[in-house]
Amino acid sequence: MPPNKQYNRDDALKAAMALFWRQGFESTTYDDLVQETGASRYGLYGDFGDKRDLYLAALDRYRDVMVTALLGELDRRDAGLDALFAYFQRLGDGKLHPTRCPGCFLAQAAVETANHDEDVAKRVRAHFARQRRSFRRALENAKQDGSLPKAIDPERYAELLVALVQGLAVMAASGTPKKKLVLAVEAALAPLLEKSA
Repeated sequence: MPPNKQYNRDDALKAAMALFWRQGFESTTYDDLVQETGASRYGLYGDFGDKRDLYLAALDRYRDVMVTALLGELDRRDAGLDALFAYFQRLGDGKLHPTRCPGCFLAQAAVETANHDEDVAKRVRAHFARQRRSFRRALENAKQDGSLPKAIDPERYAELLVALVQGLAVMAASGTPKKKLVLAVEAALAPLLEKSA
């Protein structure tokens, strides 16, 4: 008879996500995952499959929980500049990352595994597309209500903001001081604060 699983599936997935985020996919062993989650090897295999399957599930959890919380009202159809600025404030505060892992788990996946794993690459591309859509919609709404400076093109600026966020994630993961990251955000957002002509 198989052993009873003495753990909570969501807690185990949360712990696995934090471990993959800290150590990366290649450096994390299944034994590490068993120890970190408090689950039996049988329990993890039964619920998630092999290490790669668990990694994909962890990326999905990050997308569904962490990214959704970070985007917040920016995900709404009526989001405008206030929602965009609030997003970058949350990004800077770092309060939505209880794992205390620096940077973005999906950005890490983009660098480490997306170039040789199409399932990871699809998740990374979908993440970038979601950011792009949210930024563009907020900028387009601001253009319609007159709060966006006329010189700003929503589509082009949305691309810039996606690149900014991913660059910030890599810099944060490498230990760049927060002060320097804040300076980059302030410089990127400054044109949005200029009065419309």
